[in-house]
Amino acid sequence: MRGVCIIFIFMNSQTKLLIGLAALVLFGAGLWFAGALPFGGTANPPSLDRPVTTPADFSPEARATFEQNVATLKERIRINPEASDGWLDLAIYYKTANDLDGAVDIWKYLAEGKQNVVAYYNLGNVHHLYLKDYGNSEKYYKEAIQLGPSTALNYIGLHELYRYSYKQDSTAAADILNEGLTKVDQRGRVDLFSTLGGYYKEKGDKANALDAYTKARDGARAEGNTALVIQFEREIAALQ
Repeated sequence: MRGVCIIFIFMNSQTKLLIGLAALVLFGAGLWFAGALPFGGTANPPSLDRPVTTPADFSPEARATFEQNVATLKERIRINPEASDGWLDLAIYYKTANDLDGAVDIWKYLAEGKQNVVAYYNLGNVHHLYLKDYGNSEKYYKEAIQLGPSTALNYIGLHELYRYSYKQDSTAAADILNEGLTKVDQRGRVDLFSTLGGYYKEKGDKANALDAYTKARDGARAEGNTALVIQFEREIAALQ
């Protein structure tokens, strides 16, 4: 996942927009990761008067579509300001327009004002990848886990913080995935075992990597996901 996050940063803005909008749908299914930021906390919704500047590399057609979508979205929020999905969509537009502060204001409002698990995840992710504020990143990821204990992505986000940036001299990266394995559904267990397999493979621990990938393969097979079974079989073969 870390590699995918890095690739996202270097995509052009129009591609980011398409992926970002899809992220909101996929996250609800436990299949997507995303990024965002943190600061104070307020029960008051952010102002809809904040402008959204279309990225300079957009074509005229994409620019017109972007601006119309933002205007339509803001009107939808004005009509129903309590609907979190509209705010989440608007945050993606702000982030696409490189206005991270605008996105953060929304995520903070939804997290601290409405206990929105997606917003907490995003705050953890951006504290990690953008602010390098690892203590607060950990705090926000743990809030996401507390609110959404059955969502594998929340555990993976915290795992990546421990694996790549924070508390690397401990067993925290593996521990949080093992905790998640006791709380997520079968699809989530496949994701967590896959992540655990990659972690142990990176550390040169073949025995534990094989065990994790084997369990991930068996879970994918039980779900009838042939493509994933093949992927895990390749990982297993490379380790044997």
